[in-house]
Amino acid sequence: MTNRYNQGSNMIRIEPPREVQPIRAYPMAEPLELPATTINQAIVTGSYTDRAAAFNRKTMALATTVAAGSAVVAVVGFSVPILSLAVLGWIMGGFLLTWLCAYIIDAATSPEGAALFGAWRAWRWLDREQDHRHAIEWRRNFPEDYDR
Repeated sequence: MTNRYNQGSNMIRIEPPREVQPIRAYPMAEPLELPATTINQAIVTGSYTDRAAAFNRKTMALATTVAAGSAVVAVVGFSVPILSLAVLGWIMGGFLLTWLCAYIIDAATSPEGAALFGAWRAWRWLDREQDHRHAIEWRRNFPEDYDR
């Protein structure tokens, strides 16, 4: 039986199988020379409750002053009535924004925050080193495919 799929140029030709070639193994990367690890140890001379109370003592006066100043700006600068929810919103917004900024600064400069920042920087250093080593190996092992 003949049809259009087995006649002339429409006939599907099967190619002979190609010879199998082994995949070449590439050498392992040289071991990475890392600097001595740093150890961050938080030595707290007091309880965490004492540190929290000290934070409240530090920020309460500043946050209250900013809240009062923002209320004055709202009343004088934007003609908001003195006894209104808008002034209460200005007061709370100024207080909370000041408290949040103080909390972020206090957490970042605490012993735990410094240790976290040091660990984060060490991991970033290792990530950049690994990316660099991969780029070198890629360039060395696959020069025809490297297009960075």
